[in-house]
Amino acid sequence: MNFDTNNLEPSFAEEFADLFFEIGGSQSKKTQWAEAVHWLERAHNILSGQSQDLLSSDAGELRIIIMHSMARALLNLENDGSKDKAWNIVRELELDCGDRLVVLLLKLDIFATDASHSAQDYCDILHKIVRTVHLTDTNVKTILHHVHKLRSRSPLMAHHVLVTFLYERLLGAEEMKWIEKALITIIWNCTNSTDFLDVLTVLSEVFDALANDAAKALSPHATHAAQILCFGMQAMNLGPSSFTNESGAPLAFSSANSKILAHRS
Repeated sequence: MNFDTNNLEPSFAEEFADLFFEIGGSQSKKTQWAEAVHWLERAHNILSGQSQDLLSSDAGELRIIIMHSMARALLNLENDGSKDKAWNIVRELELDCGDRLVVLLLKLDIFATDASHSAQDYCDILHKIVRTVHLTDTNVKTILHHVHKLRSRSPLMAHHVLVTFLYERLLGAEEMKWIEKALITIIWNCTNSTDFLDVLTVLSEVFDALANDAAKALSPHATHAAQILCFGMQAMNLGPSSFTNESGAPLAFSSANSKILAHRS
């Protein structure tokens, strides 16, 4: 299918770009990455060859989606040339979109596949997302997904991102399911790493923040999960008295207000 895209009417250009985008997306689902890049590039080139003033308002969003999909497909080709092309797309998107979520997530994808970028690079971008992203179920899930990726390189940096997310965004949002997910991830991170010198103090600070600022108690499910993680660490690593006070009560939980760490019926 060969034709001069520069001579297409704007409406036809958008239709062809959308068609080629759908073909590229279909190839991506089949993990046919080279074919996906081919069709997505054609879609991008068609829109780029048009006077932007003559395109509809939807064309701008379509172009962003096409570029995002093309960058992801290029990363899956797993060669240096494709990574360079993916970076060029990110830079082009930055000029058009600034620090929109789609651009920041693309940077994280590139950092995750490029050993030349440090854990600090990844952490800095993730911090920016945490502080600016619109909070939705999908975005919270996306952030926690990338926290897990960061944790594989630096549990301490992952913890810093998590507590920033919890203190600066989630507690103010008062959506307990998000708070609980972040809390369980924090506990899991701390109790499954040797990077923390004093896990009990670190977790007590988090529990105290919840007691002071969370609007509701944790659900029974979240409380139970937190207890399992903490006392699992006690049994495996810290000895019988690490998480209990003189009376045998769970120390880490008693250090925080019981209205948060124990469910109210």
